Amino acid sequence: MSIRTATRDAASKTWVKRAARIGLAVRGVVFLVLAYLVARIASGVLGSGGTSKAASGSGVAQAVAAPTGGRVMVFLLGVGLAFYAMFSIIEAALHQNDSSDAKRWAGRAKSGWRAAVYGAFSAYAFYTAINGQSSSGSSEHENEKQAHWTAKVLNWPGGPFWLGVLGVALIAAAVLFVSEAVRRSFFDDLDEARMSRRAKMLTTTAGIAGHLGRAAIYGMVGGFILSAAVENDPSNGQGFDGSVRDFADNAAGAAVLYVIAVALAAFGVYMFCEARYRKV
Repeated sequence: MSIRTATRDAASKTWVKRAARIGLAVRGVVFLVLAYLVARIASGVLGSGGTSKAASGSGVAQAVAAPTGGRVMVFLLGVGLAFYAMFSIIEAALHQNDSSDAKRWAGRAKSGWRAAVYGAFSAYAFYTAINGQSSSGSSEHENEKQAHWTAKVLNWPGGPFWLGVLGVALIAAAVLFVSEAVRRSFFDDLDEARMSRRAKMLTTTAGIAGHLGRAAIYGMVGGFILSAAVENDPSNGQGFDGSVRDFADNAAGAAVLYVIAVALAAFGVYMFCEARYRKV
């Protein structure tokens, strides 16, 4: 039996399909918490209470773990993220049916990347559940780590060029998200026949707003990384959390971050719709 056949047999099992839907829903929870952290950062700029937690995967895990009983919740978060990583692996292996080889392999690469990212995120959630909160989810620790890695890349032969490539790639991803929002291509993987008119309206609104919010974040981070490459300044390449906090200091930055937070929350709602209506 080939690996592809074994994967297809596993994917057809009812419990695997249910686990996939749970994973999709948990991804929605992640974006809701991320939206909350971005909104808290914006509030801090306006003097009404911010947050020391990073707007990142580790910050999300630490935020979930913070309340009483949070270690149980972050353990469940880790289970859900593992389910989503599993679903991404299955999607990479089986669900790339585009007629174009280039698009098919691009889809596999994207699904494989999601599997790696959410698999690592799941492992971190389990670590947090076992060991409790740590400084690794703080904004200061996260930004220092990102700036350190940016400085290392800048010191490579041709480092600014490679960092610039990363910045351009993130901006290109932002353009892709805008395209998906405009074309509503996120419906391609949904079973529209099962959707009521109200569900379709909610999915459309949340999907468009959510993809535009993700585009804004990718464009923002890509712009800061590109600036770090051009100016040879690692302090500009601080990742998502650092970019959000630097942007918040600009004129009207807090107001824009509130809008982005709402859009990220909308993507969380869209993921709940996807969990219900995704073809799995």
